[in-house]
Amino acid sequence: MRIEDLEFLIEVSQSKSITLTAEKMHISQQGLSQLISRVEHDFKTTLFTRCRQGITLTEAGEMTILKAKEIIEKYNELLNNLESLSQLGTHSLTGSLTLYHSHHAAMEVIPRALKIFRRKFPDVKLKMVECAPIEAISKIREDPSTVGITNFPEAYYHDNKKISQYLNPDLCLTEICHEDLYVCIPKSWPLAKKKNITRNELGKQLMVYYDTSQYEDIVSIIFKENQEMPI
Repeated sequence: MRIEDLEFLIEVSQSKSITLTAEKMHISQQGLSQLISRVEHDFKTTLFTRCRQGITLTEAGEMTILKAKEIIEKYNELLNNLESLSQLGTHSLTGSLTLYHSHHAAMEVIPRALKIFRRKFPDVKLKMVECAPIEAISKIREDPSTVGITNFPEAYYHDNKKISQYLNPDLCLTEICHEDLYVCIPKSWPLAKKKNITRNELGKQLMVYYDTSQYEDIVSIIFKENQEMPI
């Protein structure tokens, strides 16, 4: 479980609404519902009950939210302490650092992180190299003095080979963000008028996505049980 999951649970307990929480936290309603179900499955108990007035906490839910707030408070305290500690010697660091990153990371993560890095480590020369995620992991294993920002699709959790390739025990991995992947279709399509679409229905459609092996892997894993695969 991630700190972000606890924050979602706390927000739901306060707003008593999946819809309002999803809008405020910038997550899909389906994604939020799945998150709650996953946490309840992990805890082997029901945290929320649904009624006309919205969502209410069960007794187990109240206990969970109370502890979640304590955990987040301790987590934020730790971050502040580490930030203060790092500021004591950051400006004395010199040298060079190579950062391997995916194309997606270059658009979403790096622009924000780069400003912070340059402010904290002005004397460190940063070299950025764009490459495929699996290549970045290989480079980092070869040279422990390098770092990387890459993607790990949730679909890979169902593929033991991908897990062994990406979640390598030789590497220290930290999740820095979580993003949903959406399928977009024209409003004029018959499928657009349906509330729910099956994978079999999507498998019969033409698809356009980034020309990378990772996106091909995601599509293959999602539709591997289908009789038809997207073209």
